[in-house]
Amino acid sequence: RSRRTEIRLDGETRVCELYWLLVGNTRSYGGVVDITFRAVADDGLLDTYVFAGRGLPWVVRTGARIALRRQDGAAGVSFQRARRVEVVSPGLHVQADGEYFGETPMTFSVAPRALRVLLPRGGGRRILSGSEGA
Repeated sequence: RSRRTEIRLDGETRVCELYWLLVGNTRSYGGVVDITFRAVADDGLLDTYVFAGRGLPWVVRTGARIALRRQDGAAGVSFQRARRVEVVSPGLHVQADGEYFGETPMTFSVAPRALRVLLPRGGGRRILSGSEGA
């Protein structure tokens, strides 16, 4: 169900009937679909989708658009890259990598170069911005 929610993206406040908020730093969601298909892991930004809508017809249409990678521009769907994402409204369940992570309010941000990641040669081409992915 949608819920009236206050979100701040880089300090800009939005209030919407939130159905789902997806904040990603890489492309794959559950290893199945690339919802944040433009995400670059080392750009210092979070790719953020706000899905604000209601009702079964909206959910079905939006789900089909996600499967086809055509969610941008859909009714109730907005995309923004942000350095800081704050969910101000309390009591929303949060998942991280499919596991329960807690409840809002919660803030998400990038800690540049916080992890050292080893990839096979060419393995970072799709997820890293520079020659590091070659």
